[in-house]
Amino acid sequence: MMQVATLIGDVVASRESPDRAALQERLLAVLEELSGRHSGELAVTLGDEFQGRYPTLTEALAVSWELHVRCLPFARLRLGLGWGKILVESTGPGPFGQDGPAWWNARDAIEELAGTSHPSRTLVRTGTDWDELLNAYLTLRDSHLDDLDATDGAILVALAEGETQRAIADRLGLHESSVSRRVHRHRLATLLDTSTPAVPGFG
Repeated sequence: MMQVATLIGDVVASRESPDRAALQERLLAVLEELSGRHSGELAVTLGDEFQGRYPTLTEALAVSWELHVRCLPFARLRLGLGWGKILVESTGPGPFGQDGPAWWNARDAIEELAGTSHPSRTLVRTGTDWDELLNAYLTLRDSHLDDLDATDGAILVALAEGETQRAIADRLGLHESSVSRRVHRHRLATLLDTSTPAVPGFG
């Protein structure tokens, strides 16, 4: 039976949002966009929790990165990634009705994050010796997002899509020098280059 990567996410402190409906609408827009860009569908399961399934752990890591960055303007996320087999398959779209170690590992990961001092993070559980190294990397990767604001996030997304700094400045209504300063100050180009490592042996 083939092993897959799974993702479970939710919004940190969503009950404190002054407009839950607007938050949900923006979250759904991000999930829909990423579902169109990647091989797995991200579906809301209950409230602001969402799930997705991917053939490789590398793709799941890429999706986790894009989720954090694209939600910067309005929400912080906790994301649990899992790796393993799917023992029960569903016949409908999305992750509903599936079960197995891949989902159990993702659930263990997100529940562990809920008890940490920095819940706006990503944690992965593969049941292998890779976990310690992968989670050290994810802690470093995600901690760089703490100092970014919505504009930094928009610049980072645009850089990932191949836009030039001049084009980004024009679209965001900024001076090109302002974009350049933000890229340099927060090392956005380096952050982008190291955002998603290729992980061998996981799909």
